[in-house]
Amino acid sequence: MGHLIEVIGERGTHKLGIARRAVIAEVLVDQQWRFRQTRDRSIERVLTRVKEFPVALVQNAEDIVTWKSGKEEFKRFFSAFNTWNMIRTRYDTVPWSKLIWRHSQRSRPATQLGKIIEKTIRQEGLMQRWFLAYIG
Repeated sequence: MGHLIEVIGERGTHKLGIARRAVIAEVLVDQQWRFRQTRDRSIERVLTRVKEFPVALVQNAEDIVTWKSGKEEFKRFFSAFNTWNMIRTRYDTVPWSKLIWRHSQRSRPATQLGKIIEKTIRQEGLMQRWFLAYIG
């Protein structure tokens, strides 16, 4: 089912009367779930599934931070690569993609354009100095 916040959304925590960053130990007291009553049917269906799920709390255990690393995988460290792979939209590779972009080198027109722009900027600065020296 996923994390509760992902299923019920930002407003769902408010409707249930639990803090945004609440941990299970704050909501599960004496093996009873403590949620505010709600009339939202979609949230009621989620709560029914939550209450059916068996939970065993380990007392005096330290809470840890985990990062989502895959569809159902969580790790203790953050990975930008894994995050990017989870949020990006994948498309089929087209056969002509190698004609447009090569990983081993920059495209030749882009390199030439960069050199032209760099040279123009240097020349404009030089011309401004000459002009100021001429008028001054």
